[in-house]
Amino acid sequence: MTPPSDLTARPVHVRAGPRLAPLAAACLLFVAGCDDDVEMQDDDYEAPSSCKPLLDPLVGSYPVTTVNEGTHDRSSVLVLPSGTIDFDSDRRLEASEIVVCYDRTMQDHDRRVQVSYGADDDAPVVNLYLTADLTVSEIEYRHRNENVSIRVDVGMAAPLP
Repeated sequence: MTPPSDLTARPVHVRAGPRLAPLAAACLLFVAGCDDDVEMQDDDYEAPSSCKPLLDPLVGSYPVTTVNEGTHDRSSVLVLPSGTIDFDSDRRLEASEIVVCYDRTMQDHDRRVQVSYGADDDAPVVNLYLTADLTVSEIEYRHRNENVSIRVDVGMAAPLP
């Protein structure tokens, strides 16, 4: 192989660019599709993938036994397999709106799974308070930006229809 007589730099990207553009675009789409914040394996699950192991064991229809704070019109709270939490007749929090879930199940005080729907604790939050054996005993909906706090005691979850 003989070196070129002209030693000026040749921009490789100009010649190779058009041939590599489809491959580069495909790589970008693949990487974008691998975002860990979205569950890609289950088409019905729209919450961040980190929420699935926390919410799956809590799926069910919880009968409201006592309203401790605020008002609750319906007699149940639903935790759906999709990750959606249907708290009351006018408060349904879609799984696609979840920003993050926090595992607070190891705490001795206020043991819970916290589901946050905003960038901070002032945005909508649902707390599912748990007993020592990790069954749901209370569910709280709060939205500090709107001065809303509703907390209810619940009975044992019934399977969803």
